[in-house]
Amino acid sequence: MLSRIRTIVRRFTYHRSTRLTSEGLQFLFFTMAVGIAAINTGNNLFYLMLSMMLSIILVSGIASEYCLRRLEFHRHLPDLIFANELATATLVVKNCRS
Repeated sequence: MLSRIRTIVRRFTYHRSTRLTSEGLQFLFFTMAVGIAAINTGNNLFYLMLSMMLSIILVSGIASEYCLRRLEFHRHLPDLIFANELATATLVVKNCRS
């Protein structure tokens, strides 16, 4: 039973390409506040708002993982880079879906 839980946790946390931003953290805190208000008041509208906000978080995560799944990034730097001089770096993004 414990090994099954570990594999599930590893599957959900392995190779996540998205990171939590400051706006996302604010949204999570606001979602928690709405959840606390829903529990304290028992108002059905708060429960509807909480479910909508949680579904937005879920759909956003799934959509971002789907969009970034098969992108390849390659960075090309010049051979010699000196201090206080301009250098041109090239970033190549390749979509491997086609």
